[in-house]
Amino acid sequence: MGRPPRHREAGWPSMPRLHGSQAERPPGCLSGGDTGILPGRMGSPSPAAPPAKALGRFKRGVLGTLASVFSLGCAATLPPALPPALPAERRPPVLLVHGIDDDHRTLAPVKAHLLARGFSDVEAIDLVPNDGSAGIPALAEQVRDAALALRARTGAERVDVVAFSMGSLVTRYWLMRGGGQAAVRRFVSISGPHHGTLLAFFRANEGARQMRPDSPLLRDLARDEGEWGGVEAVSLWTPLDLMIVPPASSRLRGARHRAFPVVAHPLMLHDPRVLDAVTDALSGAHAQVPGIWSYPDWP
Repeated sequence: MGRPPRHREAGWPSMPRLHGSQAERPPGCLSGGDTGILPGRMGSPSPAAPPAKALGRFKRGVLGTLASVFSLGCAATLPPALPPALPAERRPPVLLVHGIDDDHRTLAPVKAHLLARGFSDVEAIDLVPNDGSAGIPALAEQVRDAALALRARTGAERVDVVAFSMGSLVTRYWLMRGGGQAAVRRFVSISGPHHGTLLAFFRANEGARQMRPDSPLLRDLARDEGEWGGVEAVSLWTPLDLMIVPPASSRLRGARHRAFPVVAHPLMLHDPRVLDAVTDALSGAHAQVPGIWSYPDWP
């Protein structure tokens, strides 16, 4: 989710801001693996579940998360190979989307890592307002506008999107409900609340309500989860996440996934193995590593 909200003055702009400054990558020392248990597929839209009902799912999610922690490092099934990595000069531009209560500065480590590895066009968006009060669909329109502006500026046919936390759900909504699949080549989700988080019950605005497990918005997205329309989707997450509860909520049907034992939600953007995984995902190198990247197993 992120740090406490930054207060903004009245009169938010209708268009998101893009930022292109470079930043240094903070050090990190944690390792990675891949596994996890994902909650079952949701049905048709219905009112959000009360906390008591959600608590039962949380307990089951905790058991799955504990199982994933103890099995980190186990071999995974290698999915079909993706197209080979493009040369640096032919890579699509990359759009970065932050999480709730954050701004473009949160993604500075990701941006610096990509620039240092030959990605020449990397821009970060500022979602406004950044506290979720505008709702997921409204924020998805800002991602759409930023992606189309990036395409127009660079002349690229499609862009890649790397999104964190709430930004991952916002981007997914644009892809699945806003026509974004035609404009995106690869989508990397980092610790996104794709099946909700119980911490959303502690905030009462529209975006938080939409991020609660079994919310109408999440049930609607679950109807065709995994139908990416040619977009190559990747989910990176940690089974130790205390913001996305249960942590396995970050997994997505039809997406390649990898889990890392990172001890805190925000540290996913600083861990060097996660940053390398983002680079691998965007360059296509993840398709060449047996036993590391896999599709989720589904009940």
